[in-house]
Amino acid sequence: MKLHLLIALQNLSILNLGITKGTRHDSPILKQLLRPIPKGHGDTCLDPAYLSRRNCNLIAKKGRTPFIKPKRNTTIRKRGSQPWRDMITLWFEDEAAFLKRYHQRSKAESVYSALKRCYGNNLSSHRRRAQRRELHLKTLSYNIGIANLTTIREQNERLTFEHHPHLKTAT
Repeated sequence: MKLHLLIALQNLSILNLGITKGTRHDSPILKQLLRPIPKGHGDTCLDPAYLSRRNCNLIAKKGRTPFIKPKRNTTIRKRGSQPWRDMITLWFEDEAAFLKRYHQRSKAESVYSALKRCYGNNLSSHRRRAQRRELHLKTLSYNIGIANLTTIREQNERLTFEHHPHLKTAT
């Protein structure tokens, strides 16, 4: 089984997940992962397994900018995908700027690491349906922990500013 996660980079919470057979390609699952995500703005950083013009278009339809590291044989031809062309053009013209934004993806990798560290790399269930349920519960538990940490962090900041108003920065 393979776990696909869509992660909010600002707080590392899991926004959506997909579970596939380990032999299935990554690229087609992105449509399912993006479905519940509202239109917005910002970057969507994905590993090269998700590289396709179709995925660049899906990301752009959500109002976001795709950052998927190109493979060696990637061409700039857009073939109906302007977001693809924009992304690949940035890669060819300013690789450092592209990589600076793309490497936000390492934050997402830390979520996979945390899941494995906290819950282990193996599933205890034997049946496929139970394994899927186990993965869902592990990610739910992880998100509850993130929500708790976020609440605690916000409370600590509020208390700090109440007791030390001179620390508040002007906005």
